[in-house]
Amino acid sequence: MNLLRTAYLRWRVLVHEVAKFGIVGAICYFIDVGLYNVFHAAFGWGPLTSKALSTIIAATCAYLGNRHWSFSHRARTGVRREYTLFIVLNAIGLLIALACLGFSYYVLGLTSLFAQNIAGNVIGTGLGTMFRFWAYKRYVFLHPDHPKARQVPAVSEEVALQEAIDTAPALDGAAVTAAAAAAAIEASPGAPHRRRRPFPHESSSDLTRSA
Repeated sequence: MNLLRTAYLRWRVLVHEVAKFGIVGAICYFIDVGLYNVFHAAFGWGPLTSKALSTIIAATCAYLGNRHWSFSHRARTGVRREYTLFIVLNAIGLLIALACLGFSYYVLGLTSLFAQNIAGNVIGTGLGTMFRFWAYKRYVFLHPDHPKARQVPAVSEEVALQEAIDTAPALDGAAVTAAAAAAAIEASPGAPHRRRRPFPHESSSDLTRSA
């Protein structure tokens, strides 16, 4: 029991990622199948058009689910970059499934419906899913320490000054505003430590006591 608990604590992040990834994938699979049947059977659209639209919608749902749930703890590098790579990697995963099905059907000569389902929907989909999980973590949803991970920019002195001016209390007019702005800049991260000058309504002795 302790061994299982130790293994879980060591690999719990990966376990949670795999579980959430599987749930998102299952939901999006039903979205794909359901929308295909709605588009094709209910709306009367062609099979290729219906499949293309259902796949695009399901892939978009998969991206959102993985971005905001499965890999929400990983770095954000921009929707354009992530979504583009996500679609490309999904296409590669689809090619893996097609390759398995084609090899089984045309090379091995296994043409029965059962063999096609095993090759395409079990082996091919399984290998494609493992590839996508690895590729998402490697290329799309990056580790926070990755060089391409987006860093939160530090607040510049100009921004700090403007925020101080906007939020400063109007007790003594411009003098208090300017003093509050200067204090905000001096207290900002990275600024050299300097003794704060008293506000207009403070005396030097008040400042000494507060320090």
